[in-house]
Amino acid sequence: MDTIYAVKYDDCIKESDFPIDYSMHSKEVKDHVDWSIKKVNESVNRFGESMNSTLKNLNTVDAHEFIHQTFQKAKSAFTDNAISDIQKHYQCEIMRICYDSDRSLNGNTVGRL
Repeated sequence: MDTIYAVKYDDCIKESDFPIDYSMHSKEVKDHVDWSIKKVNESVNRFGESMNSTLKNLNTVDAHEFIHQTFQKAKSAFTDNAISDIQKHYQCEIMRICYDSDRSLNGNTVGRL
């Protein structure tokens, strides 16, 4: 039997929700590894751990809303022309974490309402 992926929410984050130049910038920065990128990646890892901890303490609806708000903040920051490439990298990674968290939350069959 084929399994059908059923979503809980209609407004889940999709790849099309990312800024247009997200993938180009994300690949560009990952190809250029230096000390500052490593420091940002450490910060991103801490953010991811903090987000996971926060999501565990929220019900499904609040977690979903939190993920979407965080994604929108990162997307807004990413599209700000005044930030540096390293800051853009950080925002790219935050959006990726939100995307992955949203998919994970949506894929759970048992909600915490």
